[in-house]
Amino acid sequence: HVGHARAVHPRWIDFDLLKQWKLSCQQEHNTCEQPLAKSSSSGPMWLIDTWNHCLVPASPDYPYLALSYVWGTAKQFTAQQENLQSLQKPLALRAGSIHQQLPSTVRHAITLTEALGDRYLWVDALCVVQDDSINKHKELANMSGIFQKASITIIARQGQDADYGLRGLRNISQPRSFVQDRYPLGRGVCAVEVHFDPYLSKQSVWQTRGWTFQEDLFSRRKLVFDDDSVYWRCNERVWHEESSHSQIDLDSPHVYMRGLLSRGHQMENLRNMLQLYNIRKFSYPEDTLKAFWGVATAVSVNFKNGFMGGLPAVRFDVALLWQPDTGMHRRIGRSKGSRKCWLPSWSWAGWRGRLDPRSLTQASDCLVNKVRTTERVVPIVQWYTHKSPTSEGNPILQEWYDARQKYLGTERSPPDGWERFAYEDHIDHPGVYGYPPEGDHFPKYYFKRAGQHQDYQKYWYPIPVPHTDDGASALTIPWMISCRTRRCVLYRAEQIYHCLRAIVSIRDQNRKWIGALQFTQDAISIGTATATTIKYINRVNWQKRRVELVEISRGYIYEFQMTEKPDEWDHDERPKSAEKYEFYNVMCIEWGKDGLASRKGLGRVHKDAWEQQSLEWIDLKL
Repeated sequence: HVGHARAVHPRWIDFDLLKQWKLSCQQEHNTCEQPLAKSSSSGPMWLIDTWNHCLVPASPDYPYLALSYVWGTAKQFTAQQENLQSLQKPLALRAGSIHQQLPSTVRHAITLTEALGDRYLWVDALCVVQDDSINKHKELANMSGIFQKASITIIARQGQDADYGLRGLRNISQPRSFVQDRYPLGRGVCAVEVHFDPYLSKQSVWQTRGWTFQEDLFSRRKLVFDDDSVYWRCNERVWHEESSHSQIDLDSPHVYMRGLLSRGHQMENLRNMLQLYNIRKFSYPEDTLKAFWGVATAVSVNFKNGFMGGLPAVRFDVALLWQPDTGMHRRIGRSKGSRKCWLPSWSWAGWRGRLDPRSLTQASDCLVNKVRTTERVVPIVQWYTHKSPTSEGNPILQEWYDARQKYLGTERSPPDGWERFAYEDHIDHPGVYGYPPEGDHFPKYYFKRAGQHQDYQKYWYPIPVPHTDDGASALTIPWMISCRTRRCVLYRAEQIYHCLRAIVSIRDQNRKWIGALQFTQDAISIGTATATTIKYINRVNWQKRRVELVEISRGYIYEFQMTEKPDEWDHDERPKSAEKYEFYNVMCIEWGKDGLASRKGLGRVHKDAWEQQSLEWIDLKL
């Protein structure tokens, strides 16, 4: 790119440039004044007063900066109930013993805040009282509010831990080592080769940590220290110290989040965001859902009844059908007394890895021109959440299916808060403008939320929407979930050869093909589906390949589907003569010593074949 470049000092950052970025954004970018999500949060409880070097109770009138960084293995001084009072004394953070215990990144951020002309700073280690469990829980749930209310977030993207510091700040930190390629052109003019690309930044520890995901997501303005340089990133622009050229920020997590907030019920945006979040690491894996709390709180304005263990309650039957893109790794809690039930096997949160890009697409059946698959899900069980092993269950309400049955393709008047319009496109070409929500013809009507602007999301049927006074929690982490369902013991067989993922066939005791199964953690197979393989299967100990399956919903896919095909779609033995491929969605389970089952995999069994098996009713606890 040809443009204007700056000569950059190899050791020290230009403070005047940082102040210029801040001022330009505050004066010119209206969207940067607006938080990403509406929040009733009152902000943080404590702030660092960088002028008096002590903790002070936060006030809505106090503008503040926030620090996003990684703790790593560095020794971290933290606020505790026993030292909270002393930390409020002026110069407490300048006192010899405490000052020396603060990691370099925190000390540098305090001084940088003051140098930028600001007074207050929020840092988790000092502004969240770590042994106050009640208030700490509130602060964790409020993390999205804390970062989106911050005027600027300082991001320490470089370094392995909190002792790396913010390098290159004259009279504050140690010098950096920034290398700039310059080519003299004569008369005091030179060409500069600019290597900075915000979308191709070097992988860093900060980028892989789970807690930093929502810190980055909700921050309106970011001052990023990375690769011995510094750059500014806000809702509208990206500015780097080496180049005066500004770039529009198209960062994908923010695009997905804005879609979830402004375009209503779009499960694929949720899935895309989870793709980025669920590959991140936690020092304590049991924090996976805690670090998702801010996201759940923000998007729950469009998801009635919030999230159950990370899955949207309003489409719980669909959300349970998530699949891994490749083999995932089970998350196991490390804290003393930590239990696996805090990391539910039935949720993506219980596993680390990417989700299959096709996950949750079944929920797009309500969106006009966005129906990417003809796969439909039919609820057949009632799920309950439990606060303890012996507590009564609370039903998970899934009103979406009732709304679909009531309004899709009918003449019923819309419910309160919705408007109905004639669908005039009449383009019956499945797969071009999205598949129809049912069958191969589009309905006569579509619906919109009353009072929404013209280009707002259109729906094929009114979806359940939350009410401001329904009192539902944004995120519930149950001890377990349960339902009454049917189970059957079947057999895993050969890997389906044409699949990109390791999917195995399900066969009955007579070796007849009846479905397909994908294991969540590791692919378990004995080869591809060739004649030689089938002969081998007949020789091996069939009993060793037993899998216990439970039905969790029914489903069907129209045979005319051209895209987003399931893995077993082209299998030679799959029945294809009917208008629809009908099946049961089944979960492969394994029982623990505590009487709770765990998810091992998920698959589909042909409807007629499943109903011909010896099925047993059970009370399933997951």
